[in-house]
Amino acid sequence: MEHLAIKEITLAHCARGPQRCDICKKLVKEKKICLLEVSSESKGRAMRIMEFTIDGKIGFFEFDVVKIFKDEDEAKKYSQENDIPWI
Repeated sequence: MEHLAIKEITLAHCARGPQRCDICKKLVKEKKICLLEVSSESKGRAMRIMEFTIDGKIGFFEFDVVKIFKDEDEAKKYSQENDIPWI
């Protein structure tokens, strides 16, 4: 089951991470506010994971970045218009 949420996160460029990738190293220096699609079931492929609470259950779940917002105002407006929680 898919769940949508808005959260401020650091972005990733590839699986090598900031220790071995110059692009990833630049990306981790700043956080972006993003719309995330959190999956409570594995999609069977390598994905980023993060701790979330889904249906009262705390755990590490896979997620995809659906949208990156320009600023906090845009994210808040989108959250209110679409009834998406800001976590």
